[in-house]
Amino acid sequence: MIEAAAILSAVVGDWVDFGIILLLLIGNGVVGFWEEFQAGNAIAALKAKLALKAKVKRDNQWGAIPAKDLVAGDLIRLRLGDIVPADVRFLSGDPAQVDQSALTGESLPVEHKIGNVLQLYPKEDELEFLIALITKKS
Repeated sequence: MIEAAAILSAVVGDWVDFGIILLLLIGNGVVGFWEEFQAGNAIAALKAKLALKAKVKRDNQWGAIPAKDLVAGDLIRLRLGDIVPADVRFLSGDPAQVDQSALTGESLPVEHKIGNVLQLYPKEDELEFLIALITKKS
């Protein structure tokens, strides 16, 4: 709408108003660009901070690796508040309640005990990113 005011000011020959409106348009464009640039930086920072890592035991030592590097048979450690990085079988520890609402739509956490399997990807062809969160020990 402000562009129409600039055009009308130019047609009428009111160059002072045209200059002011043009200055406001340019300022608006600069502010919009800067906000989008900052938003992009914030999203990149969040993605880097939320990169999923797993605590895994390899060669009898615990270490943190990117979850995408997990392989079948890796022994991982899950603690309260952790995001479950892959399909897991609970081998030891106390029963844990896991928020699987993104997986199953259940509104309440599901209790998992030793021997239970938590499958994040129930179908082989499913490519969505699904998460489960350890909510508390039972």
